[in-house]
Amino acid sequence: MLMRIMPALVPVLGLTALPLILFFMDRASNRSLIGRYPFYLRPLAALALRAADLLGKRDRNPARTGHYERLLYPGIRVKGLVLRRRIKKVMLFYACLYLAAWLALAYLAFHVPRVLTEDGLPREEAPYTAVLEAEAEGRVKTFEVPVHPRWYDAAGREQLFARVRDYIDETLPGDNPSLGQVSGPLCFSAAFPEEDVTIEWQPDDYRLIHGDGSLGDGEGAKLPVKTSVTAVIRYGKWSKTCEYPVTITAFKTTEEALLEKEIWDALAAADADSGEAAHLPLPDQAGSAALSWRYSQTPVLPVLLGMALAAGIALVLIQDERLKGQVKSREAELIREYPAFAHQMVLLISAGMTVRKSWEALVADQDRKGGEARKQSCLCREMTYTLRRMNAGLPEIKAYQDFGSRMPGEDYRRFCQLLIQLIRSGSRGMQEMMLQEAADAERKRRENAMRLGETAQTKLLLPMMMLLLVVLAVVMMPAFLTM
Repeated sequence: MLMRIMPALVPVLGLTALPLILFFMDRASNRSLIGRYPFYLRPLAALALRAADLLGKRDRNPARTGHYERLLYPGIRVKGLVLRRRIKKVMLFYACLYLAAWLALAYLAFHVPRVLTEDGLPREEAPYTAVLEAEAEGRVKTFEVPVHPRWYDAAGREQLFARVRDYIDETLPGDNPSLGQVSGPLCFSAAFPEEDVTIEWQPDDYRLIHGDGSLGDGEGAKLPVKTSVTAVIRYGKWSKTCEYPVTITAFKTTEEALLEKEIWDALAAADADSGEAAHLPLPDQAGSAALSWRYSQTPVLPVLLGMALAAGIALVLIQDERLKGQVKSREAELIREYPAFAHQMVLLISAGMTVRKSWEALVADQDRKGGEARKQSCLCREMTYTLRRMNAGLPEIKAYQDFGSRMPGEDYRRFCQLLIQLIRSGSRGMQEMMLQEAADAERKRRENAMRLGETAQTKLLLPMMMLLLVVLAVVMMPAFLTM
């Protein structure tokens, strides 16, 4: 039991011990960051912190270096946000690996492999194929061993032999064009599908063609070589012999093919000697090689590991895509809010207020509204951050330049340039330009509304088609029922 689960037990223990070791070796300076997590996640957070530090030194992707956080959260130190997000991604990836290790351990612990009995394979009423693995000389090869059912009568046997001959005519050439142009192994079928029929092959010259259909080395032979193979079709104690002429145009063979042929010959001999026995005995030797047999099993551990790696990578990528989606939503929201922003600023400036007083009035208006609306407004956060920087001593012109550079598109930058020009040159000649900018903003607002309406109509096409199918089904169903 212990030896069977050892391949999965070692990774489980290693993945469990590694976070604990790093947690107790961690510096005291990191305890405040790790302390944010529940106590049962703190060892994993310590491991994720180490991995996040290594990733941060080599990462240059804007989705993972804090660029997007600076856009989403103006005025906030994003170093802690970036680090916590990296820790979250490492923890998700590690959790996938840990879950895969436990699943592998559970599989090895509760999955008991089928063991062959000393009697061999049981015969049943219907034919079936047992997938076995043979180990010989340190090499393991998979064999599909057919186990055959009861016999036919005389007429049925003749029909069966005719079907077997047709099957041999079709499959014997293998990958060769025909038996008159043979340059690769022949397909020596050991049995007829779904019937208790074995086929023994007897090449005319084993130096040219081996018993498994593979070609010999052809030493001393002059190409093309004409030879023949004889197929002995055995069905219980009955047999038929068919001879097939073969012309070899090239020789290709391998040592592995020869060993496989010897194993098939040993299986055929064992099957022929035990036709009436309750079990098919499996040979323990093929030629000079010792054989050991076991049921073939589908490898599960590589599948679990591959699924865990794929899930971990997917979760990490999802985190980055989610952040990119937030940035795109911010840009779309700012573009939608620009017409109202420009209109209100122009209205306040036209009423005689200075640029800064107009800016403060818009921020104060948003503060009075309060609630969730202010939390969800990206423009309000940007304007508040700009006002705080001006209150902290940043020149007003520099603050407006930075505000325009953080905004998407050219509209905000152009409007900020108008504000800067208004501050530097005064209101002389600027009234018309500000009104024109407000009119352009209103025109763009209508265009955006029309574009969003068209997009909404396109999204409604699929639901409309589904409803149409339902209506057609309701209308046509009575007609089909009355036919």
